[in-house]
Amino acid sequence: MKTVRSHVQAKWELPKTSDFGVLYQQAIRHVNENKKLLMTSNIPLMIQAYFEDMHKILGQLKNTAEQKAQLWLVVSSSAYAGYEIPVDLIIGDIGSRVGWDLKEIGVMRKVKKRKTKYSPDILELRESVIILENPSK
Repeated sequence: MKTVRSHVQAKWELPKTSDFGVLYQQAIRHVNENKKLLMTSNIPLMIQAYFEDMHKILGQLKNTAEQKAQLWLVVSSSAYAGYEIPVDLIIGDIGSRVGWDLKEIGVMRKVKKRKTKYSPDILELRESVIILENPSK
């Protein structure tokens, strides 16, 4: 229960915020409008909680990082209800919102997605590195 909220099986505290940028809003709207295509109706809350946790973590790291310190994160996109969630781009946006300078988002590789009936047309997800830098004061 002390990890990032990214599993629907756990009974997490409900998320409270959802201001994570335009790409997040587009993704969550699609998922919410297509709940019948989801494995479980808790997925939209899990997605919101995940990005809320990432917002908190990036903010805490920003407050303790030295000037010009870099943070490198490796993440994969996800797919729900036939929609690829651009996790890398949303986290880059969140990082900028909490004060990091977004230096780069680079696609490292394509990962074969396990075929499911919930997003059958999405066969690959992208794995990316996000590079953030704490600006000089």
